[in-house]
Amino acid sequence: MLLFDCPKLLEKVLEKKITNEVSLFKFYVSYYKKIKVEKLPIKYFLDLYKAKVNHKDAENRFFKLFKTSENIHKSILNYSHIMSFKDIGDLIDENILLQKKINYSRSHTALKNIHSENTKIITGYKIKHINKSEIYDKVEDKNFSVLNSEEDFFIEGDSLRHCIFSNDYFKEAEKKSGWFYISYRENGERKATAEISIVAEKKSKTKVFINYYLHQFRAKYNHSVDEEKHKLLHAFILKNSHFFIENTKFHNDLKKLKPVFAEAQTDAQKLEFY
Repeated sequence: MLLFDCPKLLEKVLEKKITNEVSLFKFYVSYYKKIKVEKLPIKYFLDLYKAKVNHKDAENRFFKLFKTSENIHKSILNYSHIMSFKDIGDLIDENILLQKKINYSRSHTALKNIHSENTKIITGYKIKHINKSEIYDKVEDKNFSVLNSEEDFFIEGDSLRHCIFSNDYFKEAEKKSGWFYISYRENGERKATAEISIVAEKKSKTKVFINYYLHQFRAKYNHSVDEEKHKLLHAFILKNSHFFIENTKFHNDLKKLKPVFAEAQTDAQKLEFY
């Protein structure tokens, strides 16, 4: 919360109409975030904000939760339980899109059911305007295929009953910003989806380090995937490293450099460019 980003708040502070931190936070939440603060445990709310919010994106997510909550008071008191739900970010975004308020203090099973229902509703809206054009050349083997079109994302999400289509993961792939989504299959049947990103970690005049990071790898209904499939995924990514690097925006900066692939580094694959 920066006063210079909030001129009305700054004005009240300079006029000494707000003289303490609690009053400042109360005005900020009600005036700028449009959240009614009457009867809320405002001091506890402030302490929670100070403990959990350390950058702008975190603040946006923090207040989106309360804007879509049926009972803000309960959500404040149960914040840790709510945020431990593994798909809470997607659920909040869905509720914002659908202009929907829910009871976030329910069990994780109940939240999972709401998430699934939201996914069905959003998918129904979007399927009428689905795009079949491909992002890049197809890359696949007997077990893996890089998702390559909006239609591909829809089929993946519909088959595995997760939110890869309804929550617009396709748009990240389309931007070629280094994010890729890979379908794991057995005998042609879709079994799981992986999300990876390719990141240039460090640059100098002679060397560039590039890592891939595995953000999630989930089976049907967002169930976990066994270690053997993780090993197969790693081998597929390593085998097709050139494809992943060439289809990121920073690739043009690396055209004159010769890649040398290093050994795996736990959750990141380091690639050295000289």
